[in-house]
Amino acid sequence: MAESRIQNTNRNILTNLLNRIVMLLLPFMVRTAVIYTFGAEYLGLNSLFNAILTMLALAELGVGSAMVFSMYKPIAENNVAEVSALLNLYRKTYRIIGSFILIVGLALVPFLDHLIKGTPPEGMNIRILYVIFLSETVLSYFLFAYKSSILTAAQKGYIMGNVGIALSIIQELTKLAVIVFLKDFYIYCMVAIPFIITGNLITNYVVNKRYPQYKCRGTLDKDILTDIKKRVGGLFLYKICFVFRDMFGSVIISASIGLAILGQYNNYQYIYGTIAGLLLLLRNSMQASIGNSIAIESESKNHSDFIRFQCMYVFMSTWCSICLFALYQPFITLWVGKEFLLDNVTMASFSILLFWDTNCDMCMTYRQAAGLWWQDRFRPIVEAVTNVVLCVLLIKPLGVLGVTLSSLICKFFINSVWASWVLYRFYFKSFKQTFYLKRLLFYLAVYLITVTVVGVICYLLPFEGVAQLICNALVCIIVAPLVMIPFFRILPESKTALPFIRNVLRIGIGIKKK
Repeated sequence: MAESRIQNTNRNILTNLLNRIVMLLLPFMVRTAVIYTFGAEYLGLNSLFNAILTMLALAELGVGSAMVFSMYKPIAENNVAEVSALLNLYRKTYRIIGSFILIVGLALVPFLDHLIKGTPPEGMNIRILYVIFLSETVLSYFLFAYKSSILTAAQKGYIMGNVGIALSIIQELTKLAVIVFLKDFYIYCMVAIPFIITGNLITNYVVNKRYPQYKCRGTLDKDILTDIKKRVGGLFLYKICFVFRDMFGSVIISASIGLAILGQYNNYQYIYGTIAGLLLLLRNSMQASIGNSIAIESESKNHSDFIRFQCMYVFMSTWCSICLFALYQPFITLWVGKEFLLDNVTMASFSILLFWDTNCDMCMTYRQAAGLWWQDRFRPIVEAVTNVVLCVLLIKPLGVLGVTLSSLICKFFINSVWASWVLYRFYFKSFKQTFYLKRLLFYLAVYLITVTVVGVICYLLPFEGVAQLICNALVCIIVAPLVMIPFFRILPESKTALPFIRNVLRIGIGIKKK
């Protein structure tokens, strides 16, 4: 069972990695084409509408995650009746959610002008554009989208990941062709719609073929339904936290500063999100396997794995954060020009935010896998409210820095301490939270020491342009690990982390022990 979990994890990681690479290179080309063909304000519109529709998607209430969690056990036990009933509930719920988003989304159309400071790009009808974005969101809740939960809970998410890679390649190439040859922003935004429909239809076909026993039928026992409602309630609060922490910033920048500045901010956020996404795919790929392990393994075994995963993950996230700090400005300059640069302090805040945000990822993974959404229900509310208040207060005196600083304060003072307390209070009951918090402070010290060394060296290098980017990258590749490794070797879990990685890779590629 353990090897099966690791094999599935490796397949999911490999598939997600390939998908992420594709969704890094091709969208980057498309984004560059949008900037040079249409301008930064069009990127601002993209960011604004995505933020609005993400807020509307609060209606989803975390149903998908709760359903997947509820399917782990019945799928492992081959309880066809319960899985079918869950699927039936999932389908009904998604249809209601999709209809709700459509109605509320259309009701917002008359108020779009109030969310943009100044005037939109000349000749652009923002209402038509918004309806196109709304259509994409609504379609994602219909046409068998709910069936992907079967593959996720069965640890077979890599199957649709392979399909997603192919569809993504075709979609991004189509977008690029529209920009280059047609130069029509409306058609560019509509390209995603047929691919959403195609992906959902393929999901339906794959699930029906591999798992024909699971049909949308039956009803759940009252106890199971009550448990799902409780988890959904907790997840809804997570959704609120995510939206008001990560999406509200785009809306307030657009309303307070304008679409052009939002476009600049979005470029930095795009690079930030790309690097965070590379780390996130590792966490997401392990989610189902960790959930399975929590269901059948001991608390002690899972805590040991948690600490090792944390050590490996933080090493990677620290290095990525330092690379972001050293390469941000020279990359933006070469990519779109100095006029798109934010100040160095704001740039540095993105690096610190990435470090601290990803440091809390593994704790979140284990909380979700253990189903502790309801026990953690108050923290997201406090974090969301605090972030909104800080964002509103800081946006005018600090500009974009106020948005990143608001998120950093919330993650540092609310998220890390409170969230880990929930995990140790309700799952890792035999272990002390102080052990985890001391590790976080240790990792923070390592980050600050390393980023200082790397920053000073990069500052002293007398290069500009491509030479600066290359030299800074070499400093990150050579110097950063040399500074970090001695500190990480102090930790006892680092001594077992390397053999653990080797075992994961051995099982993942099918090499048997001699």
